[in-house]
Amino acid sequence: MVREWAQRDFGNRIGLDRVIRVLDRHNVRGTVALNSDVCVHMPEVVRACLAHGWELMGHGKTNTHRLNEVPPEEERVLVKEILDTIEGLSGTR
Repeated sequence: MVREWAQRDFGNRIGLDRVIRVLDRHNVRGTVALNSDVCVHMPEVVRACLAHGWELMGHGKTNTHRLNEVPPEEERVLVKEILDTIEGLSGTR
């Protein structure tokens, strides 16, 4: 189980810093396809991106729940929740 978690979480622990360094070195501004659960569970990842001037692009709540499977009557509420969560941490919508 640790091996699977480590592989999946590599980006949060190590990969992000490497990507930031490369993009900074080449003066490239990143764009993040951001699941709003990252704002809740790993806000330091979002803060690191914001500290380097990256743009946040809403990408849903989590990769385990697909937006195209949400019943239409629940979609508007879920999208608002996602955007509110991202705005709550980033200060921008």
